[in-house]
This record gives sequence, structure tokens and C-alpha cells, in this order.
Amino acid sequence: MVFILLLKEGIWLYGVAFEKDYVVSYYDVDYKKRVFPNRIIDYFQDIALCQSNQLETGIDSLNDANLTWILYQWDIDIYKYPMLNQKLKLRTEPNAFKKFNAFRTFEIYSESGEKVANGYSKWLVFDYKKGHLVKVPSWIFQRYGIHGNEEPLNIEEPNEPEREDFKKNFTVRYSDIDTNNHANNSKYIEWAIETIPLEIIDHHILKKLKVTYKNQIKYDEEFTVITEITHNEEKVLCRHKIINNEKISCILETMWV
Repeated sequence: MVFILLLKEGIWLYGVAFEKDYVVSYYDVDYKKRVFPNRIIDYFQDIALCQSNQLETGIDSLNDANLTWILYQWDIDIYKYPMLNQKLKLRTEPNAFKKFNAFRTFEIYSESGEKVANGYSKWLVFDYKKGHLVKVPSWIFQRYGIHGNEEPLNIEEPNEPEREDFKKNFTVRYSDIDTNNHANNSKYIEWAIETIPLEIIDHHILKKLKVTYKNQIKYDEEFTVITEITHNEEKVLCRHKIINNEKISCILETMWV
């Protein structure tokens, strides 16, 4: 873990960098031995938690202050699918804290050093006793090496579908819920992809994923995923909307090439 100040892809990254090695397991991959897209988000969430625990800003430390992290957005580029048994190095670092928003970057590298995926994310701090969002506390700034004058990431919002090409109904299972007692963030990606015809998944590769979380979904609740699919030459753009109790829970875009 090191303090860094680097220019990557035109954006200055600040703070404390953290790295961790992973191996793609059998339960991480699909029938083509490619890692499931939602497992990439699981990797990202895991390394973020590992760093937070090391800096004493993890689940237990935040609980002691009646706080919890809420994930708001993802913007992920996949350059090459990690494959079964492949060794990976993940890297994450905080980018900036601005009022209620915390920004974090993620990178995945192969054993040879090739960059296979990149992720930008936005997080919020929620006070569960007061029942509302709060500004990122100063003690979190200090532990992550953030000063407050950093330029935050520019994360694009996904667009909602304008028509209903495919629709599926789901129910949140016990295995879907996380430590906050609602559906895990990676599950929304899994549900969205379930609505895409297999022939698209079979003949294309997911290259771009954008997600915005709106409202949580809890155990045993029923919800609907609505998907719009647009073919543009060799690319396929899928726009997804997850609806629970007549409210939008999540908006996603997946780009397949």
C-alpha cells in the first residue's frame, strides 16, 4: 500500500493505492470459461472492503459510527475477459471525496501486466440512525490520504430503456442479500444480463457496463427487469431498468461487441 499521485488516462489519481492477487475460480466463470461480468464487480467490492478494513474504514468501523457505505454508480470497461484459472492483480485507490460523494478507481491486470478491465465508481455515506446521507467525515479523508481539493471522476449516467423488448420477473433470494440486508450490488448486473438472449451473449463480448442504483431491494421482494436491445452494425446496446414496487431500483447499460 503506497501513497501515489499519477496521471492515468488523462485523470489525476490521488490517495492510497491498494493491490491484491486473485485467481479466477470455477464458480466465477460461464460455459465458455469466461468470468461472469457480475463477478468482476464482486472482485471490485472485495478489494475495496479489504483496503477499507486495513484503514479501519470498513463495515465494523463504520458501524461503530452508525454509518455505512452505499454504492451509487459504476462505469466499467472490459478490454479482455479474465478466464478460468487465470491469475489476476487488482488495484484500487480512492480518487476524491466531495461532500456526500466518494470516488474510487479499480484496475485488473493479467499475470503478464496486461490491463484487462478498468472501473470507476461513486459511493455515498449513509447514517442509518439519522436515516439520511451525510458528508464524508474528516477522519475518513485522513485515513485514505485524501485532502479535499482533488478533481472527482466524471461518471456518465446510463440511459433508461424507451421500449420493452424483453422482460423478466424475479424474487430476491437469501443468497442474494448482503450485510446491509438488501440485494448485493453485483446481483443487479446478473439479473439484467438474464434478460438478454443467449445468442447475443454467445456471439458477443461485454465491453462496457454503466450502472446507477436508485432504490434498494430487500429479501423476498419481487421485481421486474425491462430491457431494450438495439443492434448497431457489430455492436449491441442493451438498456435495462429494474422496477420494484413501482419504483426504479436500478438503471443499467451494457454494450456488447
